[in-house]
Amino acid sequence: MRTTIASILSVAACSTAVASTAETGRWGIGVSARHGTIPYNTDRADTVRTTIPQIFYEGEHVFLRDLEWGIKAYEDGDNRINAVVKRRFVSIPRRMQNDYQEDALDWGLQWIHRVNDERSWRFEALTETRSRSQLYAGHDWQLQYGDLELNPSAGLRYKSKKFNSHYYGLSNYEEFNGQKIDAGIEAEVGVSLRYPLIGGLYLTGALEYVYLDSNARKSPHVDSNGFGAVRLGFIYFDEPSARPAPVLAEGAYIRGAHGWATPSDMNEILRFKSERDRYNNQMSSVFYGHPLKQGWLGRPIDVYLHSGIVYHYEKDKVDENGRKVQDPVWEGVVSIKAYYNFTWPTRWRFGVAEGLSYVSRLTYNEWQEMDRKGNEGSKLMNYLDVSFDANLGDLFRSKSMENLWAGYSMHHRSSIFKQASQFGRIKGGSNFNTFYLQYHF
Repeated sequence: MRTTIASILSVAACSTAVASTAETGRWGIGVSARHGTIPYNTDRADTVRTTIPQIFYEGEHVFLRDLEWGIKAYEDGDNRINAVVKRRFVSIPRRMQNDYQEDALDWGLQWIHRVNDERSWRFEALTETRSRSQLYAGHDWQLQYGDLELNPSAGLRYKSKKFNSHYYGLSNYEEFNGQKIDAGIEAEVGVSLRYPLIGGLYLTGALEYVYLDSNARKSPHVDSNGFGAVRLGFIYFDEPSARPAPVLAEGAYIRGAHGWATPSDMNEILRFKSERDRYNNQMSSVFYGHPLKQGWLGRPIDVYLHSGIVYHYEKDKVDENGRKVQDPVWEGVVSIKAYYNFTWPTRWRFGVAEGLSYVSRLTYNEWQEMDRKGNEGSKLMNYLDVSFDANLGDLFRSKSMENLWAGYSMHHRSSIFKQASQFGRIKGGSNFNTFYLQYHF
């Protein structure tokens, strides 16, 4: 239960309003590839790759910065305190990532002390929901060479006995004859870069290396002094204007929806060949849309931070294997959504969203597919939303309804075809056909 609550809050907390030097209101979306070395002796594989969808948003109180999301709790001059949730990758062989799914969420407090425009100290106290805690102290630099932005960092991380034992002693895995090891302090160095290409498109990258403490290095399951990783990707950033951003004609919104599960894949749904779910599983959702951009790319496209909470209803029926179909499931979503507006002869919109989804437990449509394939499902997945709606005020010629829209959306969770370790290296997901009312204010 603690794991479920913390993970859903880490996703859903960002729905109200998010790049360490980014300006308030700036947003971005992109993808990167991570290539990391493996410090364990459990497999012949030396390296592993993963694909990472990326979301950025810098709000007044809340931020999304790729692998670090948080709430700005306090700021006074050169000191800032944030409540943060950070994604951490654990480099294990690709073939083991579905069984163990060790990529983790660390959460806690972060204190940043600014020395000057180019230097700052960073201190973090983090833990997992299973009390595997860590403390970090380090120095960050913000350097600019022409158009090239470099952000080197160096620091020390204290890891508790529980943390070291689990990740390097493999104490929770009987098949590896795991053992408990003592706490330790490891050293970390890294550098990230960002370089503008054209328009708002940037080339981004990062290098990092971790030198393990003596207790971790002496573990019988570790055959390296440390491990490293390189990341390379592309991100589109919406550049903030010197002038105040125009207020979107429709403003922020609240969307209420209800949907029905379908075993059909996205391609079949978009070709209007959707099948009904045999157990009629259903969901309801409430989403908040925070306006980001009007007239994106010089087109009639409006962009929102589109995030919310989903409830999947309990289903008491028993399947052919004698297993209860579904207990209640909560889902949290954070995404960026773009709407293309057109008039024919009334106002209509196409919408597409990209983001992340986390569920408290797997829904029936996901766990039965994973059972059939012999895989372990993933609670964290990539999220897509494809929608089409119409303005009710125009349709019914009612001024009182001019801010109300009605439409259809496909609620989609997927795992990027086994390319992402954070999604459990699986192929599959779930789809729901939903219908909604959306009110702008």
